[in-house]
Amino acid sequence: MDKPEKIEGRFPVRWLKDRDPEEAKAELLAARPALEALRTIIEEKRIHASHGNQPDFLDAGWPYKAADINGYFRALDDIEKLIPKY
Repeated sequence: MDKPEKIEGRFPVRWLKDRDPEEAKAELLAARPALEALRTIIEEKRIHASHGNQPDFLDAGWPYKAADINGYFRALDDIEKLIPKY
């Protein structure tokens, strides 16, 4: 995802696609505690993954490890963008 999700109100449009917008918004509001917990878990994973991940330039595989962690962070970012901003 190169561009951030467009927001209709405070909900990513992807949640509303091909659905009744009011019904989808009601479901998302009901899921707020779980989605906020998910946001917290993602932040904890991001912090945990960033500790101790300094490249070891003596290891011949350091570029692959760096690319792997960067991909992991991109995936976390993509998931976090889907969580509505309440």
